[in-house]
Amino acid sequence: MILLDKNHPQAKDQLSILDIGCAIGDLSMELAKTYQKVIGIDLDKGMIDQAIRKGKNYKNLEFHLQNMLELDTAFESNSFDIIACFGNTLVHLNSDDEVLQFFQNAKAVLKKDGKLLFQIINYDRIIDQKIDHLPTIENDVIKFERNYKYHPHRRKLILKPY
Repeated sequence: MILLDKNHPQAKDQLSILDIGCAIGDLSMELAKTYQKVIGIDLDKGMIDQAIRKGKNYKNLEFHLQNMLELDTAFESNSFDIIACFGNTLVHLNSDDEVLQFFQNAKAVLKKDGKLLFQIINYDRIIDQKIDHLPTIENDVIKFERNYKYHPHRRKLILKPY
């Protein structure tokens, strides 16, 4: 959580965080241990259902089935100190217009001094070097495989299964 800690001057236990693309809620639950309020959203109902089950004992944590393009209608203006959009969630948007819409809506729900933190990987390298997978991340809890296929005529990189 060092990345989040260094990006806001306020004390952690006073901050509200929106975790976009929260999947099964692991990051959200970790954040809820030290931050005042955490809301995780994802567009996958199965993942949100798992997150709700896993996070049921946290009083400062909520999960919502929510589209990241509808932040401005789902949340009030100036709601969050930090918005975290990690795990290559942004690449699920389908156009430059959708990316712009996301950033505008994120700004609308951030507080005046709020921070938007996001992560993407270098997909240009994957395409240019014709990389079809990245190393599998595996531990006792999860096995995360990242397999890709580039469709030049659609200008899309598709995650397997495709």
